[in-house]
Amino acid sequence: MRTILIVEENRMFQKMYQNLLTGRNFEILLASNYNECVRHLQTTTPDLVLMNPINTSNDGISIMERIRGPGAVNKSIPLLVISPKDDIQLRKEAQRLGAVDFLIKHLAPPKAVIKRIESILEHRQPAPRHALDPRSLKQGDVLDDRYEILERVGKGGQGAVFRAHDRRLEEEVALKILILNPELAEELLETFLREVKLSRKVAHSNVVRVHDVGQSGGVHYITMEFVSGSDLNQYIYDNWGIGYRQLKDIFVQVAQALNAAHQIGIVHRDIKPQNILITPSGHVKVADFGIATAAGAMLKSTSELSIGTPDYMAPETAQPNCNLADPRLDIYSMGVVMYETFTGVLPYEGKTIVEKIQLHLEGKVRLPSALNPHFPRPLEHVILTAMHRWPSKRFQDMNEVLVALHRLRFNQ
Repeated sequence: MRTILIVEENRMFQKMYQNLLTGRNFEILLASNYNECVRHLQTTTPDLVLMNPINTSNDGISIMERIRGPGAVNKSIPLLVISPKDDIQLRKEAQRLGAVDFLIKHLAPPKAVIKRIESILEHRQPAPRHALDPRSLKQGDVLDDRYEILERVGKGGQGAVFRAHDRRLEEEVALKILILNPELAEELLETFLREVKLSRKVAHSNVVRVHDVGQSGGVHYITMEFVSGSDLNQYIYDNWGIGYRQLKDIFVQVAQALNAAHQIGIVHRDIKPQNILITPSGHVKVADFGIATAAGAMLKSTSELSIGTPDYMAPETAQPNCNLADPRLDIYSMGVVMYETFTGVLPYEGKTIVEKIQLHLEGKVRLPSALNPHFPRPLEHVILTAMHRWPSKRFQDMNEVLVALHRLRFNQ
């Protein structure tokens, strides 16, 4: 199946081209601006890019440069430009960058555009699957002559996770494929992998064990203990009505895992429900130690990697002088997860990443007791102390968190 990247701000034209091309057995990727286009190009090599160079962001030339210019990862991608007007400057730039054609929308009916795409691709070899594209892995594939893919079990901002069979150890493992920026300098990639390897030092029964870090054919991966069960969100959904006492036990185990890491100088930095795994017997495992840490090692070099998840990030992480080795970052995130778990809602619910970060910096949190008059006040105090805006007013380490949790008493 051929892949077409459509760069078009107008939703009507997006849908029209998408429907016509999908009906002809093309896989379609959609982008409205430069950043969305870049994200697709970093994980996929399309067979052709169809783009409208005129948009409200005024970044049409930048997009064409990114696809066909000197810094492009694959400058052989055919670029078909379809513009709402015959802009001389854009036409010159398209010609300079080797676009296969420059069409004018009102002179090129959609069906004619589709025929032009088919004629361009008729005698071209299909684009190779991007080495970092986890979608290229499927059941039965073997990575690095060792890991047989059994099924895909999850995805996230830094990669995709598969259940796999380790042929060497004859056991099931979780195989995480990392989506890394291919333009990063080699020394930064080494830093990333070194930081992930550091996470192997966290040895605790409540921590998912990291087995190996490697790469094969341009695919970078981590293998770790496979945990049979569900993440915290799914667990709450499957066990609706679970009591305070059992929820407290979950967070005691999370705190124990984080305490073990903090004692050897490792801060998780991405505590969220998806990284808290619970087995059918109720045993808690915290996953992805080192992943956000490794991403942080390259934060200054790429905008595509980020530390943490905005809904759960400590407000000081938005400051340029933030101490990323401060355990209180994890205490804050754990407090937010507790708030969400015990109340059913997030403390701050911004619509955009920027708005979410701003709310954590300046917003006034809703008291759990305001949402539920019967909410236990001692529990409310623990949650609000953990997620206090000012680090100096939070619990100062996980030992303090554990003491506070153990003091809580519930009837159910």
